[in-house]
Amino acid sequence: MAKTKQSVLAAARKTKLGDAMEILRSLGFTARQSNEVAGYSLLALLDLKASQAWSEAAEPLRGITPIIDFVAREYGVRYAPNTRETIRDEAVKYFVQAGMVLRNPDDPSRPTNSGKTVYQIEPHALETIRAFGTLEWNG
Repeated sequence: MAKTKQSVLAAARKTKLGDAMEILRSLGFTARQSNEVAGYSLLALLDLKASQAWSEAAEPLRGITPIIDFVAREYGVRYAPNTRETIRDEAVKYFVQAGMVLRNPDDPSRPTNSGKTVYQIEPHALETIRAFGTLEWNG
């Protein structure tokens, strides 16, 4: 029985990651910007667990280390602490440049290189992503 639960969870995690990568491609991100790291980063920025519907996506303020922690906890993928730059440079940076994610919306004067830097999905992007898998999706 436990194996069945684990396999169901593994399948849900794989599906959710694939969906996240598809969303990124649909929104115009290149293959390099819609890879697994970017997919997991998006899921963390949306606070979206494998068992949740896209309509349940949220908009927490989340720093790079909390992104890494969320992915480990909810998706079982562990990134070493020294991969923070990888997460930032291969995913979050592109999300910010595209306007999909806001940097420090709680304190725009906070320096980018601050250890307290946080990111949040932009409200219109959140609305668009919540529609994934529905007739309203037009990504």
